[in-house]
Amino acid sequence: MKVLIVTYNYLYGFGGGVYGARAYINAFAALYGDVTLLYPARSEGEAVSGIDPRIRRIEVVDHASKAAKMARMVLRGVLHRFERPFADLLARERFDVIVFQNSKCSSRLIRKARRTGALTVVVHDNYEWEYTRDNTPPLLRPLLLPVVVATERQAVRAADVNLTLTPDDADLLLRHYGKGMKGRMELLGAFEYRVIGPCHAVAVGEPVFAVTGNLGARQTLDSLLPWLDEYWPLLLREVPDATLIVAGKDAGSALRRRLADLGIELVDTPPDMSAVLNRARYYICPVDCGGGVKLRVMDGLRSGLPALVHRVSARGYESLEGLSLFAYDSPDSFVTALRAMLACPGTAEERQRAYRDRFSFEAGVQRLRKILEQ
Repeated sequence: MKVLIVTYNYLYGFGGGVYGARAYINAFAALYGDVTLLYPARSEGEAVSGIDPRIRRIEVVDHASKAAKMARMVLRGVLHRFERPFADLLARERFDVIVFQNSKCSSRLIRKARRTGALTVVVHDNYEWEYTRDNTPPLLRPLLLPVVVATERQAVRAADVNLTLTPDDADLLLRHYGKGMKGRMELLGAFEYRVIGPCHAVAVGEPVFAVTGNLGARQTLDSLLPWLDEYWPLLLREVPDATLIVAGKDAGSALRRRLADLGIELVDTPPDMSAVLNRARYYICPVDCGGGVKLRVMDGLRSGLPALVHRVSARGYESLEGLSLFAYDSPDSFVTALRAMLACPGTAEERQRAYRDRFSFEAGVQRLRKILEQ
């Protein structure tokens, strides 16, 4: 079977969007031998990492000006650069399955895909309205939200199969766009984009906590700065000798100043996050806004660390609650969850085994296989 995948996400660098896209692309490649990938690139010949080498890759660079991109979005409702290359590809070849990895790259394309007779699949990274609301600058938000809603609605209603990463996303998509759906809504879940190695030895001794992620993302900054003011003192009250490491890319000046004032270590754009996690005993994700799965939580879980996360960041990880993941949504519940995590009796190996059962690449491929076999 021939498969065409169109992805909205860049495939070079760090971040949840990159890692998630790699996972779903590689999973289709594991199931189908003949896969073609249309993907965005910032410049010709941009490096791509973490993608199955068997995949035929076609990069698409967007040469339009900022004004042209804005007009394309506002006047035509198109959030991507794939109209011409997609049409050219369909004119030359026939595909059995056409996958849109993120609904934003499906606008004005998914109906063309259906007319070819291919099975159409949309992978929803999140409920896009919620994500856009929490991650878009205020001046751009009124222009972008209507287009996102129209695109997401069309994707849900036109696709043969809609794949979501969390039960919350499925519920929200069905509630807002489910009327008139032609296909099915299925929970795929998040998973690794590659086979993972054995667990590292969790650090012993001093209680070191780690926060990781894209530190320049709006949802990270809007969550982490208030967390440092409200929750870090609560943690220090419970664990007076605790230290905190914050690691990730694009830390802005406001965050840098705040971390310096508090004496908290910042590791800027580590080439290998495992070097940071090898020093930690516990993991924290304070992100309390945005939708979908917070893939940064996988940093801690794959390393066998107990994770203390906001309830919003626990979406998609419900199966691990009480074992290696502890959720909170208020100061009182934070203290309760922290105490439960500190008393967590399991070993790092047991926590990673539970993680592998649900979030390994192999587990994701098997779930995708079962869904598509239907």
